[in-house]
Amino acid sequence: MPLEETASVENALVVLTVGGFLKRVGLEEFEAQKRGGKGIVGGKPKEEDAIFGITPARSQDRVLFFTNLGRCHSIESAQIPVMSRYAQGTKAAGVLGLASEEHVTFMLAHGGVFEEQPLVLLSAKGMIKRTPLSSFRKPRPDGIVAMSLAEGDSIRAGYISTKPGETMIITSSGKAVRFDEDAVRVMGKVAQGVRGVRLAPDDTAVAVCPAAEGLRVLVVSEKGFGKLTVQEEFRKTARGAGGVTAAKLNEKTGKVAFAGTLSTAEIILCSKKGKVIRFASADVRETGRAAVGVRLMKLDDDDAVSNGAIVMIG
Repeated sequence: MPLEETASVENALVVLTVGGFLKRVGLEEFEAQKRGGKGIVGGKPKEEDAIFGITPARSQDRVLFFTNLGRCHSIESAQIPVMSRYAQGTKAAGVLGLASEEHVTFMLAHGGVFEEQPLVLLSAKGMIKRTPLSSFRKPRPDGIVAMSLAEGDSIRAGYISTKPGETMIITSSGKAVRFDEDAVRVMGKVAQGVRGVRLAPDDTAVAVCPAAEGLRVLVVSEKGFGKLTVQEEFRKTARGAGGVTAAKLNEKTGKVAFAGTLSTAEIILCSKKGKVIRFASADVRETGRAAVGVRLMKLDDDDAVSNGAIVMIG
């Protein structure tokens, strides 16, 4: 597909599968619904494949792709082919220039201006670091080192910090730790980072997001349940603490699949089987930290929420 044709899509959703297929779908194709529905087809992964992640991106944005090797590959959003909701996508390895043993573990879109504000990165094993976004200004064919990783670890989440404040980490077992962002010093690209959260042996870090007055914390479980909680309910702790309860989890809910902070926004969730649902944050009940929440997405027994995205309004 010609670049001129792909660039005509102003607001889109970048969709990536576990098998490494990548595409861009116009956001208008995902009509807003009420929470609790089944959603609509957002992709048709092969039987052995599954939707891995989504991220909203404007045509002028640049998308950063972080991999299991701790490297960052970046391309303009307009370079990602626009396809229908039903299309499988194109091989990400070819578009991004990934090595044979390399695959994407996290992606993040930004406005395309590489300024000095920190990029906050979190690994699955709970390591956190801050690196100037400007360090990724000049892409390389084989990517740029973003984070040194211990064996078996991977870059799991991140955000671009617009001003010094607090940060929050949420884990798959429903724990949350909130601390000053400045507790993580700014460091170089090759640094491993410091301990952000103390994890139990069977736990992993799922999300890292800014925490500020007026924001609410969204927690979504694998089986489609979720809730919003005012961030003040999460007491402030030291970096590296075990955290407090962020959600009540059980066999019915599964583990935490997606989390983030928001004010007024649209929430987009995707399932492993390729379903996508988009709804307003106003449809989600505000509850305490220890609540299960309400059903946000109705799933088949063999399906689960794989990831999500928050589209801020205003």
